[in-house]
Amino acid sequence: EPSLLDMTRTNANTWEETCRSGIKDYGMPFAPASLARIYRVVPVRERHSLNITWQVPPQGSNWRSKPCDYIAHLIGHEAA
Repeated sequence: EPSLLDMTRTNANTWEETCRSGIKDYGMPFAPASLARIYRVVPVRERHSLNITWQVPPQGSNWRSKPCDYIAHLIGHEAA
């Protein structure tokens, strides 16, 4: 059975290889024509929740500074 140290080394080596080989950039998921729009929606039942989703440019080159984590921290998360 592998020791914790062996597993840590294996995972560290795998992550280092992944970083060196690069992470594929799939581009933006939504077409520019579908962005910058306001949608007015009428609720179909009584519910007190709101989900907001927006697209962020690929951040593969910024993996060390983690800008998306910084934004998530500023916005916060108050899910029930």
